[in-house]
Amino acid sequence: MNNKISNSFIKKKNILNDHTDNFLKIHNIFRDKDDKLYYYTINQNKLKFNWKNICNENLDFLKFANGLRKFYVDSLKDLIVELLNFSCNNKLNNIINKYCKINALGSNSLVSNYDVNVSSFLYSSNIVDQFNTFFYEFWNDTSGEIFETNFYGNSFFITIPQDLKYNKLDLLYNSLKKNNKIILYLPPKLIDEDTKNNIFNNQKDWLVIKIFLFLDEINKNKINSELLNFLKEFKNMLLEDLITHKKNKLIINEKNKLIEKKYKELESEKKKLYNNNNNDNLYRKKINELYVKKLRKIDEYQKEYQNNNDNKKESLIKLVNSISTSNFYGIETYFCIGTIYHVLGYIQKLCDFQMYPEYYINSMIENLIDIFRYIEYTNKDNNMFLSKSSKYLIRIYDAILRYREMSKLSSNNNSNLIEKKSLFTEIRNSYKNNSKLLQPNSIKKIRQLYLKNNIKNNILNKDNILQILNEVKTDIKNCIYTIEHLK
Repeated sequence: MNNKISNSFIKKKNILNDHTDNFLKIHNIFRDKDDKLYYYTINQNKLKFNWKNICNENLDFLKFANGLRKFYVDSLKDLIVELLNFSCNNKLNNIINKYCKINALGSNSLVSNYDVNVSSFLYSSNIVDQFNTFFYEFWNDTSGEIFETNFYGNSFFITIPQDLKYNKLDLLYNSLKKNNKIILYLPPKLIDEDTKNNIFNNQKDWLVIKIFLFLDEINKNKINSELLNFLKEFKNMLLEDLITHKKNKLIINEKNKLIEKKYKELESEKKKLYNNNNNDNLYRKKINELYVKKLRKIDEYQKEYQNNNDNKKESLIKLVNSISTSNFYGIETYFCIGTIYHVLGYIQKLCDFQMYPEYYINSMIENLIDIFRYIEYTNKDNNMFLSKSSKYLIRIYDAILRYREMSKLSSNNNSNLIEKKSLFTEIRNSYKNNSKLLQPNSIKKIRQLYLKNNIKNNILNKDNILQILNEVKTDIKNCIYTIEHLK
């Protein structure tokens, strides 16, 4: 990069940082001796300036923080794309201009995350890397911690302009047109049954890997033994009913050991980073760097697929697995193709990806597992646990209903499932509107749909939560069993 470009970027970055510093000073947010940002609450409690704390503050402070994060994230994103455009040769510059699409998908709610997807072919890892580096320089922490904003690189799909000639990419991806853009997505149309089943089975392994991940977290933090047991039982159900379809304990135990070994190999990279970086913020920084390293492996497998004329099936399977692997090191990511296509495609209206029944099964299961991101709340506020996890519960019931529709089951049995989805949509909307309490109407519906016993003083306890989750698990299992039984 020449000095002129470098100096111009540094100047613009400094202007952005100065402007942000002024924002912070106006709201009495300050840096302590450890160079981290803090603020004082109305009650004069000193708290770290991070999104977890911000979401518990008053509405005015939340509005300010939400405006600040969008301003800073969007401004830094534009600066980095400008930097890469000017610093690359003409050919690469043209590729970044045409291929790189950066979209903030998801909810616009104040309490929701503000995630950004960098959609490009071979170049998204550079953009994610630069964003994470420059963000940390100013904030002394990651964007996920400060603003609950994560920059995601190559996933199971990429977005390109409609007029772009995407040489050889059409052999690797399916394609859809949406708003004058083409969305390319895996796996290819011309995929044989054997390879397709291989990919599906591999994706199911990732669901069990995610359970191992949360079991580790729960054990480490000594949280809620009842829900720990629930998760263990759910893992066994997956191994028995959804992966092996056999009752043979030897087969199930062997499968469990193989997946656990794979999980431990993945997790060992994180543990090495944690042991070498005692500060939480430095550890988070290193995890982001590891994520980018895994994104670059995706680039390698994309190239390998294009150039490998002898064994494209093997290259495709490695590519799909490398994307799930990168998501393992991402922050709050889905591991499976089906979950991403269901949630981004159909719930968040990105596009109508071609769906297989297995995709909806993946989504039901992965969204149930992801509820355990909020398990810490079950030790102090079970109502808040349900409010925060309501987005995953909505997605579970949406997947069940879509799966039933795809499988052409009678709609006569759908009313109860629709009511449950409606309940969690109501709870989610209330939470998005910054209500910290479950509303009386929602409590009434929870009683009717899930709980045989009463709820004392409208406050959920651990047993109530366990009852709800067991009922959700039963709804998933009944849905899959009904359709498997009819085949």
